[in-house]
Amino acid sequence: MKKSAFAVLLTLLLGQLAIAQNPSPDTTRLLTLKDTSYWKRDAQFGATFNLSSFNGAWKDRTGALGANALLIALKANANYKRDRNEWTNALQIQYGLGRIEGQSTRKNIDVILFDTKYGRQLKNPKWNLFAGVNFLSQFAPGYIYTTNAQGAEIRSRISGLFSPAQFTESVGFEYKPVAYFSLQFGIGALRQTIVADDALLPLFPAQLGKNVRNQLGFQLLANFDRELVKNLNLKLRYQAFADYADLAAIANRLDAIVAAKIGRYFNVNLNTIILYDQALTPAGKSPATQVSFVSGIGFLYTF
Repeated sequence: MKKSAFAVLLTLLLGQLAIAQNPSPDTTRLLTLKDTSYWKRDAQFGATFNLSSFNGAWKDRTGALGANALLIALKANANYKRDRNEWTNALQIQYGLGRIEGQSTRKNIDVILFDTKYGRQLKNPKWNLFAGVNFLSQFAPGYIYTTNAQGAEIRSRISGLFSPAQFTESVGFEYKPVAYFSLQFGIGALRQTIVADDALLPLFPAQLGKNVRNQLGFQLLANFDRELVKNLNLKLRYQAFADYADLAAIANRLDAIVAAKIGRYFNVNLNTIILYDQALTPAGKSPATQVSFVSGIGFLYTF
């Protein structure tokens, strides 16, 4: 019995060795399959807190007021590249609240920004044909604050989710000489400026009473995202849109984020937004450049 079992075992072992030395066509095909992991993904989540306070003597001599602020940010990328085809997706979310001594809590930054783009490489590897969509809006209502004759604070709502918001679809050429920089020339760009809340519609005269305003124009979009030195990253995004019906009224937006990593989970960051867009100018106001600057130290988790 033992001899029979040993013979069977030996036969099976020799059979496996024969298969290993002379694999079937199907086995060979499976062993030589190329890696199909063409995706690269990364994400960062951070929370930043700022606090300043002063004693009575300091306030009397300088007029300074205590303040505190909280900023929450999420940055995520999902990019696919295979042969001459490339599909990139980028999401940026920022929301911050601040409070100055003697005032109510107010938001100081509120951004939802999403870009998706498909590119097809031309003969020159630095140039692509592309088609893309980007979206920009905010989460929470925005207010302006005034005081009445009694000194009480009064707030009036001037914005909200999808009020306003902008979708821009574009096709054109992209110049990408290096991995960390790209420049898109959207020669055919269609933009929808949306004010979904009818109550806020009168605040945006450029909408001409419509919830959705369509514009055909040219879009320029530049992206720079690079680690300048170890643990110091600079991210820049510049977007310009010119309506073919009014080329003098160019909308410009620059987003800049500088982040310095401290250890594994902490960082110092500077966030700046510079915006000029006549389409978003409130009623009764003249077009003007808007600037937002938020900085702080906080928690950062990369996954």
